[in-house]
Amino acid sequence: MNTFPHLPTAFYDRSDAFRRIRRAAFARQVSPDAVLAVTLCRVAAALPPGIVLPDGGTLDFVAALVGAPGSGKSKAMKAATELLPDIGTKYDGFPPGSGEGIAAAYVGKVDDSGVNPIQNTSALFYADEGETLLTVGRRDGSTTFPTIRSAWSGQTFGSMNASTDRRRVVKAGTYRFALAVGFQASFAAELLSGQHAGDPQRYLFAGVTHPDIPPVPPPFPEPLSLSLTGSSSRLVVDVAAEVRAVLCERRHRIATGVEIPDPLDTHGDLLTLKVAALIAYLDSDGDLSVTVALWNDARTVVDNGREVRTHLLAVSKAEGVERLRESAERDSQRDAMREEHKSKRARVSCAKSMIRRARREGKPVTRAILTQAVAGNYRNLVEVDDVIDYACYVGTDDGRLKRDGDYFVFVPAA
Repeated sequence: MNTFPHLPTAFYDRSDAFRRIRRAAFARQVSPDAVLAVTLCRVAAALPPGIVLPDGGTLDFVAALVGAPGSGKSKAMKAATELLPDIGTKYDGFPPGSGEGIAAAYVGKVDDSGVNPIQNTSALFYADEGETLLTVGRRDGSTTFPTIRSAWSGQTFGSMNASTDRRRVVKAGTYRFALAVGFQASFAAELLSGQHAGDPQRYLFAGVTHPDIPPVPPPFPEPLSLSLTGSSSRLVVDVAAEVRAVLCERRHRIATGVEIPDPLDTHGDLLTLKVAALIAYLDSDGDLSVTVALWNDARTVVDNGREVRTHLLAVSKAEGVERLRESAERDSQRDAMREEHKSKRARVSCAKSMIRRARREGKPVTRAILTQAVAGNYRNLVEVDDVIDYACYVGTDDGRLKRDGDYFVFVPAA
């Protein structure tokens, strides 16, 4: 069974919203973890940009759904949309395209005052196939992944150096960004190779397979709803003092060099805090207080995503070893075919030489004389008796050899 690590069953029993997420996933026969990840993206897109975390962190959010082709990545996105249909933005489920395309979802062309007018403050992007995103991101000069990194962190992004007609600058504090990407395992592993650029540690990973998906889907639950105020005023998420203390201590340990974080976890605390705030809003109909209990729930979600990521790396390594083995087998088979071809050519060439030698002698010849006809560079490629058999039973256009006791005589072609 090739299922990804998944959240425990008890996790989804902790609230009505989580129970509905699990039921919606099972109704569409996909993993609850995948539907939860996309639902958190939808909650993030619903929150006004003025809502921020302590220290100015934002609630911009990215999720990566991982599974084989046809395993349910798109179905998970659709299930989350059906479960939470209203997120207060017209940019709901648009493909991200390039970095410039992402910026164009928020601002228009430079106006007479020299600025990009804000057209939209929130957007949720869906990329059914992460391969396309990676292909665009590989191009020279591509701004796709730098834009996603900047947007996740709430920074200013856009094409600042473009011509006036093409310039799109989206300023920090004016937007809300969310993205859900579907990846096949091999392409998700490629994303992980960008760890030094800071890509994968920003993503919440979730598998789309799950061992508890029932064979008979249950009815789809009633949709969820959010309090969409649309407020543009600044609001700082309230975080419990115990949680702030944990975060402060870890930052101090890292800043003083006592602790060196895993390169894939450099944004782990911020990702966890984002998840905790989004769960709080989803759970409590507008209350953005991160309690210790919600922080622990968020840690469970992020830890599971980390296990999915580790599973991906293991699968990718195993697939790499298998590809090397298959390549070695192909090379071995190809080399064997080359050697067989060389051996056949050598046998035919040596047989011709033996037949010519017997014809020149004009009398019965011994095996020793025929052996002398074999060129030195062929003696490691052929067996003399095999060549003699070939000369006797197959021959050439000139003729063949015929055994006469311990001798061989030339027989012209008919």
